[in-house]
Amino acid sequence: MMSGNGKNCVNSASKSVVLLAGVSGAGKSTVLSILEDQGFFCIENLPLFLLEETLAYVLSNPQYKQNIVVSLAPHAFLGNDTYDVKHFEEKYRVHLAYWYIEASRNVLIKRYDETRRRHPFSDKSTTLEHAIDTEFTILESYASIADYTLDTTNLSLQELREIVCQKLLGKDKLSSQLKIFSFGFKYGMPQKADYLFDVRSLPNPYWDKRLRLQTGLDVDVIEYLQKQPQVLEMIADISKFLLKWCELQQQQGKSYIDIAVGCTGGQHRSVYIVEQLADQLRASFNNVIVSHRELKG
Repeated sequence: MMSGNGKNCVNSASKSVVLLAGVSGAGKSTVLSILEDQGFFCIENLPLFLLEETLAYVLSNPQYKQNIVVSLAPHAFLGNDTYDVKHFEEKYRVHLAYWYIEASRNVLIKRYDETRRRHPFSDKSTTLEHAIDTEFTILESYASIADYTLDTTNLSLQELREIVCQKLLGKDKLSSQLKIFSFGFKYGMPQKADYLFDVRSLPNPYWDKRLRLQTGLDVDVIEYLQKQPQVLEMIADISKFLLKWCELQQQQGKSYIDIAVGCTGGQHRSVYIVEQLADQLRASFNNVIVSHRELKG
């Protein structure tokens, strides 16, 4: 499934550059998409003769602060161009790694039959099997020096994401952005929400004249709602649900998860509950954004 030389592939202490190559149909584009979702600056299908010039430009430009992955074009290895750029590690103080993506010949044939795509090394006189064998031969020199070889033969898409994340990036999990926001049903439903919770059944501070003009961000309203057992129970139930199912969506590679919490006017109950849920979600998710649709300013 995966082999390597034992060193960490992506070093969090410094900027990392990943050179990515692999046989067509093995999942190179999928790996590139996963890395892009994790904040890498991605360059796709770069010819080898442009590699050193491109890296020199990107690494010397402060605009590109994130880690970098360069997907090398399949036909790049037909010539005698070099891809030995190890000297960049010392010159630009980066961590450089070679990744190689492969799959078994039979699986590659099956994938091309299913997708009906044309293999980049096939032509009118070349069979699919011969094109696959040709590419394996061309990539032998790169495969021999790869820091990590990832075999996708028996991997599902979710398993591939998990391996890239856990084994190659050194992360416990993929990073999704959770946006949790409050709204008022009287002003209309949100246009987009992966999960929507209706909290209108809870005690409403609006009916207390002292609290009517305040919001769920104000101390008096917070203290009022904290004393309501149903409110605390609702928060616990929603939190348990979100922690379980957002975690699953994150593992499956969903980059953005929108969570809506609505009450009648979007001013008291939903605002307070969103703030409480966000605090609990931040213990498990790195990127949680909070907004309150009906609160102006």
